Amino acid sequence: MKHTLTLLTAVVGMALPAYAQPQPTATALDAASAQHTPDSTASIQAPQTGGEPLVTPPFLTGWYVDAGANTTLLFPYGHNPSHIFPNGQAFGISVAIGKWFTPLLGGRFKVDWNNGLVGGQHATWYSPYGVPGGNRRRGGFITFTGDIELSLPGIFGTYRADRRWNLIAAPRAGGWIDIGKGTGAHVLGAALMSTYRVGERVSLLADVGYQFVSSVNGVRSGKGSGSNGYAEIGMGVEVDLSDREFHRAGSAEASHRNAVVVPGLWAGWFVQAGIGLSLLNPYGTSARHVFPRGATTGINMSAGKWFAPEAGLRGGFNWQNGITANRHASYLDPEGQRGVNHSQGGYLALFGDMLFSVHNIVGTYKPERIWEAVVYPRMGITWNFSSDNSQCPIVGVGTEHTFRLTPRLKLYAGAAYQFTTGGFLREEFHTGSGCGSNGWLDITAGVQVALGRSKGLFHRLPATVPGM
Repeated sequence: MKHTLTLLTAVVGMALPAYAQPQPTATALDAASAQHTPDSTASIQAPQTGGEPLVTPPFLTGWYVDAGANTTLLFPYGHNPSHIFPNGQAFGISVAIGKWFTPLLGGRFKVDWNNGLVGGQHATWYSPYGVPGGNRRRGGFITFTGDIELSLPGIFGTYRADRRWNLIAAPRAGGWIDIGKGTGAHVLGAALMSTYRVGERVSLLADVGYQFVSSVNGVRSGKGSGSNGYAEIGMGVEVDLSDREFHRAGSAEASHRNAVVVPGLWAGWFVQAGIGLSLLNPYGTSARHVFPRGATTGINMSAGKWFAPEAGLRGGFNWQNGITANRHASYLDPEGQRGVNHSQGGYLALFGDMLFSVHNIVGTYKPERIWEAVVYPRMGITWNFSSDNSQCPIVGVGTEHTFRLTPRLKLYAGAAYQFTTGGFLREEFHTGSGCGSNGWLDITAGVQVALGRSKGLFHRLPATVPGM
């Protein structure tokens, strides 16, 4: 019950600021609707960043690649960290590709191959566990991660085209594949990266991260109470594939079909609230038994920001089986204790999404657009309130569609599929040595409200509008 009261307080606390926003009159809504044509969006106030405002680049510019070498330090659950050398040390190489959407936000996909070329002859904590050099002889392991790149100088300072040094914070999620065993597990973590420009398109790169991973070597991470983790330290070279500079309005480079003014940090925000249906499908069970054993209903709330027409971020929570009950959801209950999960508050999932607008990536940004399709990768963490120490990482993907009713209000509907570890559900659903996964499907619907004076629209200069 204490979990239920705490969550209800959080829901009310998140909802009150949205209701506290001044509500527009019918006349104001009509006037705002008239601004939905490309000719009139220039009336929306554009943020200034010193001189003329910055303009977003075309989607095919701002890309870069990087390559380097790294060392991985594995910290298995229940092991003494002082024994990490040489038992948990591995060496490898990495390659990555990424793009900066604005001076604040970028995204990167990175692949590391460890224990495949050098080192690892004395490592015993990798699979096969306890065999010195066994992982190296089997080809090592591969990790792949997606990074949400947030430029700290861009967030806390002013954009400068001549800046050489950049410091980047990056939440990340992905997977681990053991080449020899052919098994895998998902990973969740964060990194701090630094680049230093040494040429027009060349920078040096340093990358330090820590990731959590489920059992990858036969060492179980407990019932959600612990985790196998690994640190990663890398260095390399980054090469821009095109002009990295963000150009200012009025320049020839700023005149392209999707050019809009880069919004300020406090522009482009929105909130969402809705209801959801979750369908749990534990490892080793038949999908036929999802109803009623794995079906729950609940509420979800989130807040997000669009940094550019193509990309944005969102964070929120999904609270299931807490207000409305499915007392037959036995996958969540402790063995033989029907209804306990609901009586103890259900379960909560906290998530972060990187949003990509399909329409604006493959087409042209249109402020008058009514319907929009979005896809996103997801990372987060879950709590099953009826299971002790059940905080477990989640990694997933999803899609969402919005339909505009007024300049500020939209309806949305979406679906996402998430993977998590065994500690989230009953002990019998443990996923083994990284060879399986507990997953669930979320189906959600609700309302989205744009915040601020821009009503979620991007400022487009007349000179950048096609045909003008």
